Amino acid sequence: MTSHSASDSRWMGGDFRVGRIFDRAVSVYTRNFLTFSVVTLVTSAAPLLVPYYAGSWSSLPVQDRGTVVTILTTITSVVLGLLSQSILVYGAFQVLRGRPVNLLESMKAGLRRFFPILGLIIFVALAFFMLFTGMMLAAGYAGAGLSRLSPGALLFIPPTVIILVGFLLLLIATLMLIARWFVVIPVCMVERFGPWRSLKRSAGLTQGRRWKISGIILVLFVCYGIIAKVIAITTVAVGGKTVELIASLLWSTVWSAFFAILVVVTYYELRSAKDGADIEQIAGVFD
Repeated sequence: MTSHSASDSRWMGGDFRVGRIFDRAVSVYTRNFLTFSVVTLVTSAAPLLVPYYAGSWSSLPVQDRGTVVTILTTITSVVLGLLSQSILVYGAFQVLRGRPVNLLESMKAGLRRFFPILGLIIFVALAFFMLFTGMMLAAGYAGAGLSRLSPGALLFIPPTVIILVGFLLLLIATLMLIARWFVVIPVCMVERFGPWRSLKRSAGLTQGRRWKISGIILVLFVCYGIIAKVIAITTVAVGGKTVELIASLLWSTVWSAFFAILVVVTYYELRSAKDGADIEQIAGVFD
C-alpha cells in the first residue's frame, strides 16, 4: 500500500462536507490527470470523426446520409460515454484505495456493467423527458387560463414574471431530480443493482443532502459555462474557429473527467457518512 492508502486520515469518512468533496476530487484527478483525461478525450473526440467518413457512403442519397450520420454519432456518443463513465468510476476508486490505475482492468470492469448502466441511462432520460413534458403542458394550461382573464386582472402579474417563475420552478425540479440520482452510476457499478434498484438506492443515499448536492451541481455548471465562454471568445480572436474548437474540446475533456470523479467521491462520502463504510469495504467488490 502506498503513502496514499486508505488508512490515510484524509480519506477517512465523516460528515458530508462539500469542501472536502472538491478537495478529494481534485486530488484524485491530478494524481492521474493524463490517464483520466485521455479517457474522456477519446469519448468526446471519437463521435466527431463520424461525419468525416460520410463521404465514403456515396451509394446513399444525401438526405439519408445525414440521417445515418446523426444516428451513428448518437450511438457512438452514448456507447463511449457510458464506457468512459464506467472506466472513471473504477479508476477513481483505485486511486482512493492508493492503487495504480490500470486502464485495461478499468475497461473490463466497465464492460461488465455496461448493459445495466445503459438501462439506467434510458430510465433517467425518460424521467427527464416526462418532467419537461409535464412542465410544458402545465405552462400551456396556465397560459390558456390566464388568457381567459380580463386584461385588468393581469396588471399586477407581468408576463416576464410568469415566465421567470416557470423557469425557476423547472430549474429547481431539474436540480432536485439530478441531486436525487447524482450517484446512481457508482451505485450501479459498486453495489451491482439493476436500473430501478440503483435509482432507489441513490435516492436513499442522497436524502437529506440534496440541497448541498444541488449546490455542487450549480457551481460546476456555472463554472463550466463561464470558462467555456471565455475560451471561445479568446481563442476565436487569437486563432479562429479551428483553434476555438480544439480548445473547447480540451476544456470539455477536463471538465467531464473531473465531474465523473467528483460523482465517485460524492458516492464514497455518502456511503461513509450514512453506512459507516470505509473505502476498502466499498471498493472491495472490484477485487
